Amino acid sequence: MVLAMYMSMGKRHGYRQALHRVEAPVLVVRGELDLQAEKADRLHAECFPNSSFEVVKGAGHFMYDEQPQAVSQIVGKFLNALR
Repeated sequence: MVLAMYMSMGKRHGYRQALHRVEAPVLVVRGELDLQAEKADRLHAECFPNSSFEVVKGAGHFMYDEQPQAVSQIVGKFLNALR
């Protein structure tokens, strides 16, 4: 989505309507200590009709680097549930 915003030369576009049409399962993961507001991440997750939202305790924005085992466990659980 960042690339899409960059390519639009600063114009704002509403992507939420399109995200509501995504039927695939979506996992949104955030670090508990991330500077971006949790509310923003939850709003993104709510755009997808089939989403899961998880928080990695004790991690910031780069949670996969700060808490790799916790992130791996969250992703593994999500993928196993798809079977």
